[in-house]
Amino acid sequence: MRKKSIIIKTILLGLFCLAACSSADTSLSFETQKLSIQTAAQSLTLTVEVADTEEKRAQGLMNRATLDEGSGMLFVFDQSADHSFWMKETNISLDMIFINESNEIVYIEESTTPLSEDPIGAGQNCRYILEVNAGYAERNSVNSGDVVSF
Repeated sequence: MRKKSIIIKTILLGLFCLAACSSADTSLSFETQKLSIQTAAQSLTLTVEVADTEEKRAQGLMNRATLDEGSGMLFVFDQSADHSFWMKETNISLDMIFINESNEIVYIEESTTPLSEDPIGAGQNCRYILEVNAGYAERNSVNSGDVVSF
């Protein structure tokens, strides 16, 4: 009888833990802000989510099915370095725009491959990385040397 009671209590405890874990919200909340890119021909405005903590940078755009046009994610690092990303668990193709401390675009990786684990970097120091839908840079004539304001 005692063994049966222990088994029942263990099962109930397991179900309680499972219910508690499944109801926990594991998503992160990102603040949004406006960002503009000054190209040779125009000023572009985007609404971006800001990934400014280690936890938010690690989550990024992973597991999302879409990204609205005119939006993106801005990764903010504490220091300039040759930061690199990968597309693991990222389901949408992106343009990655690497920006230095002077807010100048130093490199653009266009149309990244979803779910790839290959590292993507600028090969030079940057302080920010802006991710937007694949093709955004080409459609809007965004190039290295353009300036970003936020």
